[in-house]
Amino acid sequence: MKKALPAIIVIALLLAIGGSYAYRYYMEKYSYSTERADLYEYFGVTGDSDTAVMLNTELSDIRGRRIDGVDYLAYDDICDIISDRFYYGEEDGILLYVLPDSIVRNEIGSAVFTDSLGNTSSENARISFLDGDTLYIAVSFLARFVNFEWDSFDDPGLIWIRNSWEKQTTAAAVKDTHIRYRGGIKSEIIADVKEGDRLVILEEMDTWARVMDDHARTGYIELKQLDDYRDKEPIPRTDAPLDSDYTKTHRNHRINMGFHAIAGKAGNDTLETSVRGTKSLNVIAPTWFSLSDGTGAISDFGTEKYMARAHELGLEVWAAVDNFNGDATGDDFVNVVTHETTRAILIQNLMEKAAEYSLDGINVDFENVPESVSESYVEFIRELSVPCRKAGLVLSVDDYVPMGFNEYYDLAEQGVMADYVVIMGYDEHYAGSTEAGS
Repeated sequence: MKKALPAIIVIALLLAIGGSYAYRYYMEKYSYSTERADLYEYFGVTGDSDTAVMLNTELSDIRGRRIDGVDYLAYDDICDIISDRFYYGEEDGILLYVLPDSIVRNEIGSAVFTDSLGNTSSENARISFLDGDTLYIAVSFLARFVNFEWDSFDDPGLIWIRNSWEKQTTAAAVKDTHIRYRGGIKSEIIADVKEGDRLVILEEMDTWARVMDDHARTGYIELKQLDDYRDKEPIPRTDAPLDSDYTKTHRNHRINMGFHAIAGKAGNDTLETSVRGTKSLNVIAPTWFSLSDGTGAISDFGTEKYMARAHELGLEVWAAVDNFNGDATGDDFVNVVTHETTRAILIQNLMEKAAEYSLDGINVDFENVPESVSESYVEFIRELSVPCRKAGLVLSVDDYVPMGFNEYYDLAEQGVMADYVVIMGYDEHYAGSTEAGS
């Protein structure tokens, strides 16, 4: 027995060592990792003022800024993911937003904003600021006007923007568990999950699901850790002015409009001969107004006699204003549309003429608009729509046939602000055409 004891001890030691290795192997292969992911690296946050941006359920490549606890987004990014209705007037150092009945104004760097009705309000911090050439706008200010929801998180900095209201599937955690970076028990932990926490299901695989928690952290969790699946219908936000009614001054009949080219007061006398051979014409657009210079002044060929005779003939008068028949040069047009004061002067001049002649509408025929000032041109249409809406004037805008190279005219936004968008289809016909045309 004494001779066998050493052998027994050796065997016991070998079994113990083997068991230890087996246990270690089992734990390495089948136990869940407790290693935590670096969320700063995960979200790509590099500094105290840097924030990641989650757009709905996906991490975007957009970066935000957090200054003194206030979240900001860059203007160009706002135009891409939230709304392109905010207008940055670089020449004037202002931020504008057009509502149905007023124009909201903020001087860059200020916490105060006003509207054209005389109201003044403020945020707790500056609404906008410039960092080099980049304009940043406070997310809280954006949310006053645009229908989206948002949350802000720390450590690391994260802004969560939600503007999609599609149905989602959610599930509850059956016990305390973790969201992991990848689908595997050895993957790093992204977030802790408590029993009963509800997670949004983004994608299901064989044994894992990609999920998102209520802090916009996305990752993977085992399907066996989830139950109580439910469909969730997000409630769209509708209280912001973006969904306000930009009331249309529409007619309840088809519009058949003809342009009446007039180069001086005497041209008004040709109205009857010009429309004599027409059928079903119900709107005439005389070329009465033209941009005169870079101050917003206009030339005027209108007469009250013309208005009276047009109405006798059953025609509404939507007087046209253009930028190619007066003395204004291309530089003058650019100056007018890129400055707040000159846009306001031009609009005031048009409204005074509309009242003087009791016009039925205004037709904007600005052509050869440079792409470099396209945003300012569209802003002019927005701003002109406000007094036209209040006065009950029809606002129509003339545009080229839509092509890829002239998308910057932004017909969609024109269609929100103006009553009618007119496509000038002259090139579809020619002098020898056998069919009637433009």
